[in-house]
Amino acid sequence: MITFVSQELERCRLKSTYRGGEWELTDLAFLEKLTNLIRENVSSVGEKPFFFFLDDYSTPLVNTVLQRILNTIVFRRSPERDFQSRN
Repeated sequence: MITFVSQELERCRLKSTYRGGEWELTDLAFLEKLTNLIRENVSSVGEKPFFFFLDDYSTPLVNTVLQRILNTIVFRRSPERDFQSRN
């Protein structure tokens, strides 16, 4: 899985940097797309849900603009993906 994710990150980096394309991580549905790609390419994942663990992103550690951006991703409901916060 680490190899797959690393290859995808490199592909996105090259696409946005050298070809002038839209960076896939700017799409609010990028986690859905990423987890679907992982399911398609890593058979051991199966239908298991994905859990993303967040460290504290409160102010002053993270400014309010970045918090708003993260909130649009974190609070996007899905039965297949869940965020857990660690305060």
